[in-house]
Amino acid sequence: MVTHNKEKLEELKQTIANVKQKRYSDSYLIAVLHKAQALYGYLSQDVIDVIAVDMDIPTAHIWGVATFYHYFNLTPQGKHEINVCLGTACYVKGAAQLVETLKQQ
Repeated sequence: MVTHNKEKLEELKQTIANVKQKRYSDSYLIAVLHKAQALYGYLSQDVIDVIAVDMDIPTAHIWGVATFYHYFNLTPQGKHEINVCLGTACYVKGAAQLVETLKQQ
């Protein structure tokens, strides 16, 4: 549940409060989602519910935005992100084998 970390929750709520003071505050939804993901590492159902209530935006709309953009994570992520080049030159040098090895780890 989101409320287990009051500092993060307060920071998220403060961000939303700041946005609500602006004209067309609904247009800041993506910025709020970025802030929430930066705080929690991903967008859980609890986080989305808090945003929906505080910004007065339907939860379904927020889910639509969060699932449309690939840079939002809806599940917990690992501590470190590893990217592997899969371009032609990298593939020839064994990138596919590297990916398989990483998947096994």
